[in-house]
Amino acid sequence: MIQTDFNFVSPIPQANLYLTCDGRKSGKRLNRSGILWAIILALLWSCSEGEPPASVSEGPGKNLRLIIKWPGDDLASKQDLELRAKIEQQLVEKKIGNIVRSGTGMGWMDIVLEVKDPDWARTEIEAIVRGIAPDQKYAIQAE
Repeated sequence: MIQTDFNFVSPIPQANLYLTCDGRKSGKRLNRSGILWAIILALLWSCSEGEPPASVSEGPGKNLRLIIKWPGDDLASKQDLELRAKIEQQLVEKKIGNIVRSGTGMGWMDIVLEVKDPDWARTEIEAIVRGIAPDQKYAIQAE
């Protein structure tokens, strides 16, 4: 019998069947590749057909969340990120509210604003989006 690093005993111990790996290096490669595949699968699972994550707010209606969607589930392109930057710039310049966070996913991007007057802020946000990206699909949610 060859002495190896890994021995897995068969379900029938009387048969003396062993599965062996050929040394330390192959076991590490198997372990690293297994972890890599697990990470890749977890990323694909979490990014596939999900909605943008909800934000944490201090109370109902305290935050408004602008969600912009595009067809498919592609990652944000350079143009999408520039669009978001333009919208954020207008929101800051017009003092609509404080940007809590912004992000992108597969097929969406969002901007979360903490606002004092949600009704007024909603109309201002709509005007900004229509002015910058009139053909873009979007939604504004209260959180």
